[in-house]
Amino acid sequence: MVTQMIKQIEFDVSQAAVSGLDSIMLAAKYTHIFVVMYPFVDGNGRLCRLILNSMLLKSGCFIVCLGEDSDGKDRHDYIEIALGASTLDS
Repeated sequence: MVTQMIKQIEFDVSQAAVSGLDSIMLAAKYTHIFVVMYPFVDGNGRLCRLILNSMLLKSGCFIVCLGEDSDGKDRHDYIEIALGASTLDS
């Protein structure tokens, strides 16, 4: 499954320059795919953020900082969004 995702990322990134795919949309797509395929409810936040930010930086965008607030609200919101999105894939 991961090998297939990597091949699809490579294809989409190569096509992004030609077709004008939105870099933010592409990074969000693969972050979502990774979160959904990860077998545990808590997700894999560090690796997920690494995928997101490396794709954004590679395309000349910016770094997204998630989980910086001390009360944990960002993390809670992130998990709620990820869980809600994963139910759409079912």
